[in-house]
Amino acid sequence: MSRDADTWEIPFWLRRMGLASWYLIGLVVAVGMIFTGFMAAATITMPLLFAALFGATFKPVVDKLERWRVPRWAGSLMVLALICLGLVFIAVILIRGLVVEAPQIWSQLNAGVDTVQDFMDRQNLAPDLVDKIRAGFQAAWKTALSGVTTELVGTIQSSVGLAFGVFIGLNILFFMLKDGRRIADWAGHHAGIPYEVARPALAHATKSLRGYMWGSTIVGLFNGAVMLVGALLIGTPLAATIGLVAFLTNYIPYFGAIVGSVFAVLIALGDGGVSGALWMLVVVLIANGPLQSVISQFAMGSSLELPPLVVLIVTLIGGILAGVVGSVFAAPFTAIAVDLVGRIKVSGLFGDYSDSYVVAPPYSREEVGRPPARAGPEETG
Repeated sequence: MSRDADTWEIPFWLRRMGLASWYLIGLVVAVGMIFTGFMAAATITMPLLFAALFGATFKPVVDKLERWRVPRWAGSLMVLALICLGLVFIAVILIRGLVVEAPQIWSQLNAGVDTVQDFMDRQNLAPDLVDKIRAGFQAAWKTALSGVTTELVGTIQSSVGLAFGVFIGLNILFFMLKDGRRIADWAGHHAGIPYEVARPALAHATKSLRGYMWGSTIVGLFNGAVMLVGALLIGTPLAATIGLVAFLTNYIPYFGAIVGSVFAVLIALGDGGVSGALWMLVVVLIANGPLQSVISQFAMGSSLELPPLVVLIVTLIGGILAGVVGSVFAAPFTAIAVDLVGRIKVSGLFGDYSDSYVVAPPYSREEVGRPPARAGPEETG
């Protein structure tokens, strides 16, 4: 009897799938452990996260001041003071626009939902659907009003914890503004990957965060202004609140625009009936239609360089795992990770570089030591 007849070997394709499955399980476990540790240390990690975002965003301002012969430590202090004033200003606007107006906002939303329910009752359409929508609004509204503490600082629940987190974040931000290049060089040397790969990857990450932050702010200001002016022209109440919500929700890709639009239409429906809601819907389409696409291309440029479907999926996953914070950071962090993996592949760290498995690389092996052309001149920090 032949060897093949009395023995059975596992097919190669099955062994390969099994090995890949174990790798996938290990990767999921590793990511889960990192995420769990990140959330467990939220008192430190959340301030670090936002400090990195603001540091990448405002670093060029400190660089400009340094070129004007302002000592870097002094320029960092000046920029830090301006950031603090800006955050206080935003907090005052939020309190006046959302917290103080909360009873009127909730009353208008309820009136809008009641109008929808009356229409659906007359048409015998899904009588329980509106109740579920109302319950969803109630849950979302309670979450929004539970305090900036819960949503922005994760597990930091008390005002003392919030104050400590802000203090830590401001200290981290100061050092990032002052010593950004040194920190980036140190991280590049100790990243566990070749320095000529880590340094340009960090530079690209900084530019991606900066482009995403400034781009989202510009697009948000455009959307908020259009919604504000439209609500004033229509005569919808809470016009300033509608503009504020449109601006703030814009930092969440895709879903933010939906939330801001639904909010505006329901407010208009509760006050002006169907005609008011239709006019507000026209304003929403103007704010989030072709005009926004033009503004978005101008403001965002190629800061993410991700397919829209990928942005949509990672934003959804980020929101499920980490709430509002996860939704905001999911897309830029994914773009940074994709760029880093591409650079590591080109460097040969994962094996020999081959066009057969790297699709349309943005840079060649010779270019791996510097950022791709789209990332601009080499810069760290």
